[in-house]
Formats: sequence, C-alpha cells, structure tokens
Amino acid sequence: MRTSWMHSDRIFGLCVMGFGVFLLLFFIPAEIAEGRGPIDPARFPSFAAWLFIILGGLHTILSAPGISWPAPREAARVLAVFAITVAACLLMPKLGYIVTAIATMIALTILMFERRPHWVALTVAAVPLGLYAFFVLLLHRPLPNAAWF
Repeated sequence: MRTSWMHSDRIFGLCVMGFGVFLLLFFIPAEIAEGRGPIDPARFPSFAAWLFIILGGLHTILSAPGISWPAPREAARVLAVFAITVAACLLMPKLGYIVTAIATMIALTILMFERRPHWVALTVAAVPLGLYAFFVLLLHRPLPNAAWF
C-alpha cells in the first residue's frame, strides 16, 4: 500500500514557509519604515522571515510519512497562542511594547504550565526588557510606546 506524500506535518511545513514568504514579500515592505543608520530596520524581521522559510522547508522535507493529527487539547493550545499573539499585535500600539510584551509573556507562561520561579521571572521580565534594551538602547531602533509612557 502506498502512503500519500502530503500529510498534516508537511502541510504545516508548507504553511510555515508560506508565512515566511508573505512576511518577506508583503508585510515587511509595507510595515517597516526605512531608516537611516548602520543597521537597516528590516534586517531582523527579514532574518525571522527567512527562519520561517528555512525551518518550514526542513519540517516539510524531514517529516515522517503517515498522518499525525494533534490531540484536540494541543490544537486548542495552538489556537490560544495564535489568539494571544493577535491580541498583542492589536494592543501594542495602545499599550506600548513593554506592557504588551510582559502581559503576553505572562499569558504564554500560564498557557505552557511553567511554574518554576526562575524560568517565569526570566520569561516574563528579562526577555521583553532585554529585547527592549537591545533594540532601543543599543541599536537605536524604536519600539512602540504608549502615549502615557
């Protein structure tokens, strides 16, 4: 019996690749402002888009044959991560990067059942503040700020 080459893992890999292509061709050129300075503002988003393309391609090529659908609980968690991400994107212009990123990290930490205090502190505080310091203080690239911040 011959198994189909196309199954859920490969479809997922193709979707991830397609998302990376969408970022490179449409979203980054439309949303990232050109700026002056030693580092192009689109460099890091483009790097992330290329990671989506490469990792999605590897997932497509290297996934084992056969059908593997996620359990309903895992599918619900993936949809929750998607909803949290969309909410963060919508709230960031109003609340600013720091507040939105910390709230997003809190929600994701709860969703992933992380309870170790040192990892919670690292995820919730150090990652958003470290990224803020990297982009704003070191690279002089602005991140969204709330009007009241």
